[in-house]
Amino acid sequence: MGRRKSQAPAAETPQTSITAFREAEKRYRPRTRTPTDYSDVLDLRDGAAAGVAAGAVRRAGPGAYELTDRPGLFVLPGVVAPDAQRRLAFCCYGAYHRPPAETNLTWLARRDGTAPPPRTAAPPANLRWATLGRHYNWTERTYACDHAEPMPRHVAELCDDLCGLIGVTMNAEAAIVNYYRPGDTMGGHVDDAETDRSLPLVSVSLGCSAVFLVGGATRDVAPTAVWLRSGDACVFVGEAARSYYHGVPRILPDTCPSHLREATAWPDAPGPGDGDSSDAAYAAGRPADDEALRGLCEFLRGSRLNLNVREVGD
Repeated sequence: MGRRKSQAPAAETPQTSITAFREAEKRYRPRTRTPTDYSDVLDLRDGAAAGVAAGAVRRAGPGAYELTDRPGLFVLPGVVAPDAQRRLAFCCYGAYHRPPAETNLTWLARRDGTAPPPRTAAPPANLRWATLGRHYNWTERTYACDHAEPMPRHVAELCDDLCGLIGVTMNAEAAIVNYYRPGDTMGGHVDDAETDRSLPLVSVSLGCSAVFLVGGATRDVAPTAVWLRSGDACVFVGEAARSYYHGVPRILPDTCPSHLREATAWPDAPGPGDGDSSDAAYAAGRPADDEALRGLCEFLRGSRLNLNVREVGD
């Protein structure tokens, strides 16, 4: 949903200036001396009925829940099937970071006038994000009208299916893949680059589980904490929801489901649209041997992939 930091945070500002969102981030980040208390984290996989009964969420469609105090934010727990997770995870791991994709590494090379990173089968250790469809310029905070590839059809169709569950439509035009490794976090931010922020934003989680914080229009609003596990999706709908500060203060290693960390084979095609040119990256990057497959499984044991897709609107 945005760029993130893996380095140690800067020195704290005085206590009087620490916001409610920052306090929540500190609460869930790893500690060395005391265990983290997760009792307030909303669990819609195993505790959806209790969440509805308590008024924390309302049912908004088949397997979809809207947070009562965050209108327009929908959580769809376990909505992406295991086969689709495997397919999407490998695309992110083995295909979507390759040229002509834009990544933090190609962006840095262009900025510094150095050689672009080599094409690799696995994501480099310093890879943090890659963009699909209409590429985003982080310096100018604009989308490139003349720099785009077709959105992979199976990504667009997945977004259609997810939005359909809550009664909205979406034209998937741009996406970013975030690569979280152990210890990585995503600071509180707002996705505000799109011209029309009434349009939906879809976010899909793969790999290890995460604590997701979603607040309000300022950092002074205390956020709600929600578990996001592999196969869960979030959909932000409407200008108010698109203005919520949100972030990921904690990834829990060794929580990747067995159908990813112990995978033995991958589908031959990305699903509907097989053979379409927009899915050529999948065919080019599909594991050719057991070693490549083991690399992906090893990566996912301690890491998380997040794919978030949006309609640009201009």
